[in-house]
Amino acid sequence: MDKIKDPNENKLKALLKKESFYLILFVCICVIATITGIVVTRNNSNKTIETSVEETEDKAAASTAISNSTLVKKSASEIAANASEDKVTFTKPIDGKVIIPYLGVDGMYPTKEGSKSTLGVYIEAKEEQKVVSAAKGKVEYVGEDVKGNGTIVIIDHENGYKTIYGNLSKALVEANSTVEEKQEIGITGNSSKYTHTFKELEQCPTALYLQVLKKDSESKYVDVNPKDYIKDLEVAG
Repeated sequence: MDKIKDPNENKLKALLKKESFYLILFVCICVIATITGIVVTRNNSNKTIETSVEETEDKAAASTAISNSTLVKKSASEIAANASEDKVTFTKPIDGKVIIPYLGVDGMYPTKEGSKSTLGVYIEAKEEQKVVSAAKGKVEYVGEDVKGNGTIVIIDHENGYKTIYGNLSKALVEANSTVEEKQEIGITGNSSKYTHTFKELEQCPTALYLQVLKKDSESKYVDVNPKDYIKDLEVAG
């Protein structure tokens, strides 16, 4: 006897097939959406990283530019300072020509007994001739020179330079006083112990001894050639 098929059973199978199709379709859509989200997230992440790298590079470039600008400004300031230093000039303290030149520590000038280094210059002068300050400043010392240059006056010009005036018969200023450029500070004389050492000083014993010192460190000064700072200081032929 043939089995009678239940019509409801066929309907149920058809319904299950239909629901299975939609279920599979839904799962596929979810998978696609998930993959798309991951890809978008990665792309955004890459863009963020690239943007961050670009910003970092821009900041580094800006920092370098500022640093370079600072260096340029510093270099310009140093050049200006050096140029200003090179422009330091002094007034000639007395009329006359140099009879004994500056040779420095390493240079030796002939004397009657041999030779001697000259850390300053001797300028020909008449007896009792007035000596003026080469620039404004403060009188640091007045008295006898321990190095044998007789009565001296030392002036600190407070710009990194000092001047020493020696072989004076008399000082016209006192220590710690302030002087102006071309102010009379002393009178030429014959107080140096070297007047009989150099033949030039034997011929002109009242010559003015002039020494220029330049600041080399916080507490040290070194001698420099006065002729480099006094343009009209001529050497006797």
